[in-house]
Parts: sequence; C-alpha cells; structure tokens
Amino acid sequence: MKTPLISQSELFGTVLDNFCGSSEHRPDILTLLPTSDIRVTRREKDENKNCIYRGTDGIYATTVHELTHAGHRELDPEMFSVLHLGNCERLMLQESWAEGVETVVTNDRNKRLSSTYINPTNDNIGWNYQRQRNAVDEMTEYTPIVADLIDNLDQNEVFSNIYSTDRVKNYNLQQIQRAVDNCRTIDCWERNLRNYYNNSSEQYSKELFDYMRV
Repeated sequence: MKTPLISQSELFGTVLDNFCGSSEHRPDILTLLPTSDIRVTRREKDENKNCIYRGTDGIYATTVHELTHAGHRELDPEMFSVLHLGNCERLMLQESWAEGVETVVTNDRNKRLSSTYINPTNDNIGWNYQRQRNAVDEMTEYTPIVADLIDNLDQNEVFSNIYSTDRVKNYNLQQIQRAVDNCRTIDCWERNLRNYYNNSSEQYSKELFDYMRV
C-alpha cells in the first residue's frame, strides 16, 4: 500500500483509556496548541449510548483505520477540504477506503485472512465480517466495497438475495488505492479500476459499485 512516511514530529497519535467516545482522524487546523492526527479510544459507545470496552483487536483495527485516513489526507489534502464537509459521496469514498484497509490488515495480522474473508459456516470468523451481511438499505458510508473487490465471495449467492451481488474479485490494496487517489466520485473510482488494470471480473464492476450509488 502506498503510504507517505510520517515522522513523529508530524503525526501525534493518542490512545485514551478513560474517555468514552468515538475514535477519529482530525485534520490539522490553525492553532497554537499541539494537535493529534488520530485519536483512538479504548471505550466506545454502542447503539444505545452505553460505554463498551474495546479489546486489543479493536484498538489495532481502529488505529489502522484512522492512520489510513491520515495517509489519504497526506496524499490528497483537497479530498478533506473543509469546503466540502458533509459531501456524502466524498465521505463514502473516505470511509469505505479506510474500512477496507482496516479489514484486510487486521485479518492479516490475526491470521484470519482467507480468500473470502468470511467462512460462510461461521459468522464469527474474520474482522468486519458483519459488513458483508448488511443489506444495501442498511449500509452507511462504511461500505465493504474494498473487501468485495478483493475476495471471491458473492454474499448474495451464499447468504441471501437481500445482500449486494459481488462477482468481482482478485484486486489488491495497492491497485484499489491507486484507483481511489484524487477521486471525488464513485464513478471515478470504478472507472480508474477498469482503466488501470486488467481483471477477469471487471465486467461486473458497475454491478458491484451500484450499491454505493443508491
């Protein structure tokens, strides 16, 4: 994965043990105070606003996710321009890319990486396995598009036809990153993948990316 080298003087990371809240990537702003590019919390809020403990795998995964945002911003600062805060398409590209790197790297670290990321007979294997069990109308900006581009699992066929159809496979993180660089739209990301690389399943890319366009 193409990642800019970030020295300690440029990147301050904080893990907060007692704070209960969201982890985040925070772009630098004009300030006289030192700022952190990433903040990772050990305790997070669930859907009922209760504090829950984040284990070691969660700390690792979240750190990878937020570092991916920081690297993305170093490579493409304009993508994170304050003039475009709230742009849904940009947000989907930012979060889907970071979510994908988190999924691949964390599974690789924990030796859970397989050709499908998910064992269809075991719901609890693989980090972020639940992302590919979200129906399209349940998805947020944190889509599983990166894992879908890499794995050979069609969740629509294996699990249920309420899930997105995924007949695309065998891309890798380096290819996906190059394709998303400097893109502002989903169409751009898909078009770059098809134009930059020869992939035997690329004919299905529009079908796959369509779930991000809904």
